[in-house]
Parts: sequence; C-alpha cells; structure tokens
Amino acid sequence: RLYLKTEASSDNISWRNLDCEKDSLLKFGENNIRFKIDVVSFANVGNIRFYYKLSGVQDEWSKASETGAVTFYKLKSGKYSFLAKADPGISKATSEVSVVHFEIGKPFWQKSWFLLLAAVFVVSAIGLIVHFLKKAGIKKAITQQRLIQLRSEALAAQLDPHFVMNCLNNISGLVNAGYR
Repeated sequence: RLYLKTEASSDNISWRNLDCEKDSLLKFGENNIRFKIDVVSFANVGNIRFYYKLSGVQDEWSKASETGAVTFYKLKSGKYSFLAKADPGISKATSEVSVVHFEIGKPFWQKSWFLLLAAVFVVSAIGLIVHFLKKAGIKKAITQQRLIQLRSEALAAQLDPHFVMNCLNNISGLVNAGYR
C-alpha cells in the first residue's frame, strides 16, 4: 500500500501539511510543493523503487528512485495531479497508483476583479485626459478670440486720433484757404 504526504510552502523554509481533500486550492504564493511517498510492504523492503509524475509539468513517469520524496518549486498557477507508484525492485509488480489533485490559484493581477478595476482606471484616466485637453482647447480659443478683440480695439483706438487730427487739419486748411 502506498501513502502520500503533501506539503506546501511559499518560502521553502516553513512547510505546512496539506489535507488533499480540504486544501486542494492553494494560494498563488504557495507554489512549492513537496510529496513524501511511503510504502507498506512486507517483502523486499530495502529495494523499493518509487515512480511519479506531475500532470501539467511532465507527461512521462520518472525514472526509478530509491528516495520517496520529491519537491516541485515555483509551479505556475493551474490544475495539477500528482501520481505515484512503487515496485519491490525484484519483479514487475507495482503498487496501486496514488493520486493527489490540487490547484494553485492565480495571482491577484490575473484575477477578473483586478482586470476590471484596471480597465476602469484606464478608461477613467483617458476620460480625464480628454476632458483636460478639451478644457485647454476651449481656454486657448477664448484667449485667441480675446486677443483678436483687443487688437481690433487697439487698431480702432489708433484710427480715432488720426481721424480727428485729419478733420482738424482739413478744417484748418480750409480756413487758411479762405473758405468760411
């Protein structure tokens, strides 16, 4: 009979035991997984060989190993199944295959609430930029219109003294010429 002990860690220092029935969904940071394989065998105890594979990472069974522990580091988010089996080393007979299913959750920046929040932020930022550009354009148009108005007033102010002086000069010229 084959027994699996599963542990997870985020820092490779403190490992916590997983109850595969309850802890099948792990946080994104808990992506270091260690499996310890134990076998109850009354025959040929010293030559037991272990085989394993982690679906999602490797498709083939591992080569025979005499150590019953394997660790996977920095697994990506997704669903995994760890399969393990053992043989006594002297015959082709193998134990039943033990399976542990688990899932490593997505990081927060890949979750739908974060993507929605980021989209709202981007749309809001674009809206604010467009608003400020429109406001600046309107302000520039008002400033240009006021500048044209002031130039017209300045030109009119320059024309008025010339007109008055021309009229006075004409009157003066007519008086000097003898027209009364």
